[in-house]
Amino acid sequence: MYDKLLTFSNAQVIADTNEVESTSSVDLGNVTPKRQVGVGKPLFLEVWATTTGATCNGQVLTIELMTAAGATTIGGTVLDSTTYTLAGSTSALIWQVQLPMSGLLQHIGLTYNSDGNPNSTLAITAALTDAPAAWQAYDSALVVT
Repeated sequence: MYDKLLTFSNAQVIADTNEVESTSSVDLGNVTPKRQVGVGKPLFLEVWATTTGATCNGQVLTIELMTAAGATTIGGTVLDSTTYTLAGSTSALIWQVQLPMSGLLQHIGLTYNSDGNPNSTLAITAALTDAPAAWQAYDSALVVT
């Protein structure tokens, strides 16, 4: 489960071979409701890809984590990036990275660039979280002896 204010894309369809910006950016500035920014926990970016059918098989997707002064992050500063080759039908975590603690401007967002079939069925969900997917709490009924 992700916080809506920390979500970049929610099942955003990437059906273009040009650079596409995430449907939302995260505003780190003076927003309402107020966020309590402090020492706290590190935040992680998680990007999930969902594809159906063979149209995505072998498609290469490049994702860039961007920062900019304005809400449009295309053309901003690249904080990190990755390239991923998609399989036929999948629903998988394809990128997880800790958000940098410095070099951030007011807005952060993502750009997606695909070399693949514009008719593919690729959907991206991406958000910031303080509990990365690899982490899992022990069951409350667990007894350690």
